[in-house]
Amino acid sequence: MRQFLEQNGFIIEHYAPESGYILTTPLETEINLSRYKYQLSIQIEDKVKIYMISSREILTRGSEVSIGGGSFDKKQKMDKLPYRVQKAIFSQFATSLDSAGFHLIKS
Repeated sequence: MRQFLEQNGFIIEHYAPESGYILTTPLETEINLSRYKYQLSIQIEDKVKIYMISSREILTRGSEVSIGGGSFDKKQKMDKLPYRVQKAIFSQFATSLDSAGFHLIKS
């Protein structure tokens, strides 16, 4: 799994072979006016479990921000990404996993 991730452009931030844990560095994608940052957390046991840690930056236009000359970005931590964002990220990832010989177990 580690070789697969590195070959597909992911940078490994934390790797613990004794516990079967991999954490990638944050990646970014932009959809509409929102910028999403996400990391993959992968637990390898008898199955490979892939989790996504995410945050969203949205454009805000408050009068207090424009008067003070501050930033227009506001960060929001999210437990769940919108389905269309999950689908956009995971569909590319799942296709490359399938071509590498990994199989999806639907539950």
